[in-house]
Amino acid sequence: MKSLFYFLVLVPFALIAQPRFSVSVSDSLVLEANTFWGADSFGNLYYTKDNVFYKKSGDKTFSFYALSLGAVSSVDLLNPLKITLFYKDFNRAVVLDNQLSEIQRIDFNTNQTYRMVAHCTTSYERNLWVFNVDLQRLELYNYAQDKALVSTQPIADKVKEQLSNYNFCWLLTDKRLIQYNIYGSPVSEFPLENASKLHRFKDSILFVQDGNLFYFDAKFRDLVAISLEKTNFKDFSITNDKLYLYQNNQLTIYNLTFQP
Repeated sequence: MKSLFYFLVLVPFALIAQPRFSVSVSDSLVLEANTFWGADSFGNLYYTKDNVFYKKSGDKTFSFYALSLGAVSSVDLLNPLKITLFYKDFNRAVVLDNQLSEIQRIDFNTNQTYRMVAHCTTSYERNLWVFNVDLQRLELYNYAQDKALVSTQPIADKVKEQLSNYNFCWLLTDKRLIQYNIYGSPVSEFPLENASKLHRFKDSILFVQDGNLFYFDAKFRDLVAISLEKTNFKDFSITNDKLYLYQNNQLTIYNLTFQP
């Protein structure tokens, strides 16, 4: 009988490395929104206002609203052809196409799929990463088959945020950041407190800590501070080498050049 061992790499909180980014303002525009969720690689902007989800594409604006579901809790733009909206208050998710037409609505309250979900993000094909509150575990949920394909061991910490790509999923707790592979096995973790607003960047992560923006390298070996003239912002997003900061109906776009 073969045994399969997974090694969990514990990464100590590294010292802040020397700056490896050059930042310059590219553009600035007015955007009336309650929440700015981000931009895709084509420069399309995504935001919510009065519980309506919008996509601004040049002179065109698309919209989606499900007023019966209340406020949008999170938006995942990993795949602009399959955008995941999560409505935590009603325990439901909606998958939209690139024109914000509804592809799939997932109701986690139904008998077959019932699970109380705290976080929901995109994975590959018809799969979502969901954090099951009742079982305190992360699950790779297939909404076509209506079942969890993969689940992690229970997590004792309080999970604050969740972020994923096609290969990994990260959970940010009040004490640490844990990285899981597609099989639900933990592959790395490191202590991290007072962090928020996780975003994907070059196979790694940007986040906010104490009002400042930080970057972890691809292997989480060091922590890099990103120096910005504008330090006050409500929402931020990163796409390719464009950094978007949103505050008081003003969206400022920066060119972010990474020097490995």
